[in-house]
Amino acid sequence: MSPGSPATRWRVANMVLAAVLVLAIAAAIVVAIGGRKVLPGTSPADRSEKQYVAVTGAARTALDAFLSVNYKDMDPLQDRLLNLSTGSFKKQYSAARVNIKAAAQTARVVATPTVREVGINQIKDGRATAVVAADLVRKNSATKKVKATKSCPHAGAKCLYFRFTVELTKTADGWKLSDVEPVS
Repeated sequence: MSPGSPATRWRVANMVLAAVLVLAIAAAIVVAIGGRKVLPGTSPADRSEKQYVAVTGAARTALDAFLSVNYKDMDPLQDRLLNLSTGSFKKQYSAARVNIKAAAQTARVVATPTVREVGINQIKDGRATAVVAADLVRKNSATKKVKATKSCPHAGAKCLYFRFTVELTKTADGWKLSDVEPVS
């Protein structure tokens, strides 16, 4: 039999199939003995990492929505925040929505946040607490004459630096903002 003959090719193919079959049987035995916990992505550490990523992402997105203001187009910004919120925070913000919009329009406020860091304090029983660092560039009718400086390179704006404690609650739709408090 020559190396390129059909019989040799079939012999090689059969050996490869046998090796794949042996590996599949070995994997099935490992899963049968170890259960689902031996599968990738199912360990307690993997679940904790997924939860951490979900909570930090939700905190980042919610605080960005909380700090974003554009007096020219407040409705979509406020809708976004309400869609990311739950519980008493959502009720309180909904009740104050008209006043917040009016205040932003009166002062002609445009606020652009940058969320810098999110740290998890605790995740337990469907509730999470995070500390979030965010910077804000705020322009309004009172800042028009403000000159750019080294600490705030935005002419006509004020640069503000915040730290917040953000409470999140796990819902059927994911983690939602349930409270936000400034850290002094």
